[in-house]
Amino acid sequence: MSSIRRASQTAISTITITMVRAWERPDLFEKYEQGYKNVLLSYGLESVSSLEESHEDLNDTYLILIGTENMSTVYGGAKIIVSNANNTLPIEHAIGEIDPRIIEYVKNIGPGRIAEICGLWNMRAAAGLGIGSIYLIRTSIAVLDQLNHPIALALCSPFTVRMQTTFGFGTLESIGNQGTFHYPTETLLATVTFLDDSRTMGKASELERSKIMWLRENPNSTIFENSPSGKLIEVVYRLNP
Repeated sequence: MSSIRRASQTAISTITITMVRAWERPDLFEKYEQGYKNVLLSYGLESVSSLEESHEDLNDTYLILIGTENMSTVYGGAKIIVSNANNTLPIEHAIGEIDPRIIEYVKNIGPGRIAEICGLWNMRAAAGLGIGSIYLIRTSIAVLDQLNHPIALALCSPFTVRMQTTFGFGTLESIGNQGTFHYPTETLLATVTFLDDSRTMGKASELERSKIMWLRENPNSTIFENSPSGKLIEVVYRLNP
């Protein structure tokens, strides 16, 4: 669930947040991947496990995208990858050789009961208005119930790990160095986090819990949000794939 941003001069007053099935919208999947690659390159990274298509079965990959109404421009996104009997999660590839206990953890939960939220990125055009990581994480959790997957994993950067308690995530301290690894390079740290009650959200803050529950009840809706600069932003949700 690492979150990264890149510079953009585009002004935003209305944004759309949508969920799509990756296998049904290869055009949007390509836009998402290209945006993610551009952000990684801006940080000097050529690839990470959540970007390696050979590690994915697109039949079980969903995209959460932030962009214009028709997604002609995508400002950011995230992936939800569902574990099944035929695939492995990116997090297993990322740290499985370092600590195989992550593979056992996923296996013990069982196919069809766990998903990974990964590959978060957003442009500065969206982040400057406060439309970025928090919205992507919140929306991803909201649709987990729709996808019928109560447990989620996320490999967090130091930036997003600070948000984990807000959304009810815990650190998987039984692996690595109390849940942390040097990834994707020896100079960067990542933390393995898990959400084991995505349906009730009992461990999340009351504010986030109420927003997530509202989104589940209103997956296709429009709300207005105040940006940190005080500008009113129209946010259009289209979360029924």
